[in-house]
Amino acid sequence: QSDRFDTIVGSLIIANTIIMFVQLQYHGQAANASLGLEYSEWKNATPVFHGFEMFFSAIFLVEFLLRVYVYRCGFFLEAFNVLDAIIVPLTALDTFVISFMEMTFSNMSFVRLIR
Repeated sequence: QSDRFDTIVGSLIIANTIIMFVQLQYHGQAANASLGLEYSEWKNATPVFHGFEMFFSAIFLVEFLLRVYVYRCGFFLEAFNVLDAIIVPLTALDTFVISFMEMTFSNMSFVRLIR
């Protein structure tokens, strides 16, 4: 168990959460525009947010796989790791498979935020 590795992953989780909050603000601006209220236009925000989502999903998937490889079955003895074992693969599936198939499923942002 590496404190440095845990610190880096924790920092990435915090950065991901901040990006998600900014994305929520962007969606609020889009809602204002659809209601005819005052809003500020964010050019190219959608592809930037998608890029961040792909980046963080890939990093968290690699981190999850590394931990499972290192700890093997012992990884699943902690409740938070079991939660990660559900959230990370679902998020990766949504980001890398479902989004490219252009299927409409429920938004996975809430599941990512739980992490």
